[in-house]
Amino acid sequence: MKMHPQTELKQIRNLDIGSIPLPGNAYPSHSRYLKKSLEIGAGVGMHALSFAKNNSDYFHIAIERTSNKFQKLSHRSMKEDLDNLYVCQDDAVNWVVHNTSELSFDKIHILYPNPYPKNHSARWVRMPFFRLLLKKLKTEGEIQFASNIESYMQEVLLYCENYWNLELVKKETLIMSELDDSYKPLTHFEKKYLERGETCYHYSFKKSK
Repeated sequence: MKMHPQTELKQIRNLDIGSIPLPGNAYPSHSRYLKKSLEIGAGVGMHALSFAKNNSDYFHIAIERTSNKFQKLSHRSMKEDLDNLYVCQDDAVNWVVHNTSELSFDKIHILYPNPYPKNHSARWVRMPFFRLLLKKLKTEGEIQFASNIESYMQEVLLYCENYWNLELVKKETLIMSELDDSYKPLTHFEKKYLERGETCYHYSFKKSK
């Protein structure tokens, strides 16, 4: 087992599904798409729109909880009118728990999430929900994280490899001065961070058999 020195993994309790409220939105019809992807915390939609446009074989579900961001996301998605993109305003935990079955998604994206500096147990990889989320990911499916906070990503790496038994398949460090001119940021947050000289990190993990 790979371990990071002087770091202790915390035991994570099981999720009490019965305590999770019903979501406000139902699961959309997508029967003609063989591949499905989920984006948690889609913001104003830069990644969601780009992913749907460039992956026409995927049905992409983008969830955003906050009203102001979702209004922009919804407006942009209606202008693009992509058949393979579904956006909804909801709590991602509630929506996923009640609307999806196991082995539903080929890809899951968690891009620039709230790092909860004072409440580490609220971070995705340390939540009981993450165990259920991984059950929704197909075998050999991938889950992608992105952040501008190196310590957050170190914790993601620690838990994904050593607690959740995921395989690291991609690890990127992004610095504006080293990027090709053709590179397009994943999100508005990433664009902002890179432009002000911060380093960003992309980690992708595979769910093995």
